[in-house]
Amino acid sequence: MNDEQILPHIRLKLALDNPDWQECYAEGYEMARAEVPESENPYEADSSEHEFWQDGWWDGFYGEAPKFEITANQLPGSAQHTQSTSVMREQAANEGSWTAVIHHHWAIRAAQFAGAIAASAAVAYQLLDIAA
Repeated sequence: MNDEQILPHIRLKLALDNPDWQECYAEGYEMARAEVPESENPYEADSSEHEFWQDGWWDGFYGEAPKFEITANQLPGSAQHTQSTSVMREQAANEGSWTAVIHHHWAIRAAQFAGAIAASAAVAYQLLDIAA
């Protein structure tokens, strides 16, 4: 992979791991409007994200106007947010060989089963020969 292919993935991971404070506030606000308990705050205590989420939750709980403008693409479950963070699906380098293994999986299982039966028969024959 070259740098041009890696960079969008790094930006996406950075955005998911480090949300904007306005996004945290908007998420908390919407959670309170959806009657989700305050204890469901997903951020670590004593972090700025936790505080902004909690501020948004309390504003939403009391029905106050949000301090920040909440747009649809800031909310985690919205269609616009999903479209902006989605990654185009590309074929993996081993996808063709992987599906070939799955299609021949039954043949491998049948051969293993036949081998187990043959080994069991040989052991049983040896035990009967020793006992006789």
